[in-house]
Amino acid sequence: MYTLQIEHGITDFGRWKSAFDRDPVNRAASGVTAHRISRPVDDPHYVVVELDFERRAEAEELLANLQANVWNSSAAAPALRGEPKTRILASAPDTPAGGHPPPNFGSYATASASRTVAATAAAPAAPMMIV
Repeated sequence: MYTLQIEHGITDFGRWKSAFDRDPVNRAASGVTAHRISRPVDDPHYVVVELDFERRAEAEELLANLQANVWNSSAAAPALRGEPKTRILASAPDTPAGGHPPPNFGSYATASASRTVAATAAAPAAPMMIV
């Protein structure tokens, strides 16, 4: 399984959610099997969206569609603030507690913005898991 993770600032959650619910990229037809929306507890003007796919190519295609047709349109993305930060994640194989994933496991960065996420800068003592 692959997950397209999108993080970005927003001006208003209700307005952003209405635009998300209009689904301008037709998530189901694009291969999205599930999605999650999260918000930092200390920042009401920021969202994290995770879109799950069976194939990496589907995630890459939807990301390209978002970049070309949604995020550059104030009509399609009326509450977007700033440049979205994105990455495509591969599901981690089961690893023992305290263990490390195999060398060929990784996340695939596809775009970035100036905003960084503190959790990604954690010390290498333990792998970060997103569930």
